[in-house]
Amino acid sequence: MIAVLGSRPLAAVVTDYHLDDGDTGVQAALALSRHSGRELPTLVITGSFGRRAEQEAEPQGFRVLTKPVDPELLRQIVGALVAQNLQDRGP
Repeated sequence: MIAVLGSRPLAAVVTDYHLDDGDTGVQAALALSRHSGRELPTLVITGSFGRRAEQEAEPQGFRVLTKPVDPELLRQIVGALVAQNLQDRGP
C-alpha cells in the first residue's frame, strides 16, 4: 500500500477497520503516518457493532464511524480532518 502512494502528501486517512490478512485500518493508518513522518488525521469505518474498533482507534486519536455511514456526515468529518491537517501543519 505505501509503495503505491510513493511520496504523495496525504491530507487525511479514511479506512475500513477490517482489512485483508487480519490487518486493521488502524494499523494501516499508523503505518501511513510513520511513512509520512507526521500524524495523519484518521477516520476508521467499521461494520462491527462491538467496541474493538473504538478500543484500538480512539487511543490513537482516530475518529470511528459505524456502517451504514450517512454520506453528509462522512463529508463533514472528512472536511474536518483535512482542515485539522492544514491547521496542524501551520502556515
